[in-house]
Parts: sequence; structure tokens; C-alpha cells
Amino acid sequence: MFAPVNLHISKTIGLGELRQLFGGSKPAGKDESPYKASFAVQAQNLFNRTNNDLPVGNLSSPFFGQPTATLGGHGEGNRSSAGNRRITAQIKFEF
Repeated sequence: MFAPVNLHISKTIGLGELRQLFGGSKPAGKDESPYKASFAVQAQNLFNRTNNDLPVGNLSSPFFGQPTATLGGHGEGNRSSAGNRRITAQIKFEF
């Protein structure tokens, strides 16, 4: 069974809001600044569940019915990153 759990969280704030976070004063009226900062975190295979490859189908094999490899790359067939949790962070500045 292939069961990955992925999560993506992001927050975008205007430059005026960012100024307030660091102790600056609130600008009068609505923040008219065209500048924005976006912060994001993405997690792949959040619970770090190992996804096994197909089981051995050879009846004479001692491993019959058991998987001998893991399915990596989140279903893409890349076994080098099999079952690993991956967490990435991103900061984006828009102007």
C-alpha cells in the first residue's frame, strides 16, 4: 500500500505588517505598499512511513511474498530517497 502524507503551509504578509513584527509603528490607513513577503514550509512523507516495493513473485524464492526493496521518490520509482521525510522552507519577496 502506498500512503504518503504531504503538508504545505504558507503565509503572505505585506511590508507594513512585517515592519510591525519588528517593533515599528503601524502606518496610517491601509498598507499601500506593493511589497510582500511570503513564508512557506513543505513536508513530504510527514509521518516518515516506509513504502515498500512490490513483493517477490517467484515461488521458489525464500523471499516469496515479501518486498525486498522500498519504493522511493513518492511513487516515481527512484529508490535513492526511499521512505525519507523531506522538509523544505521557502522565503519569497514580491515587488
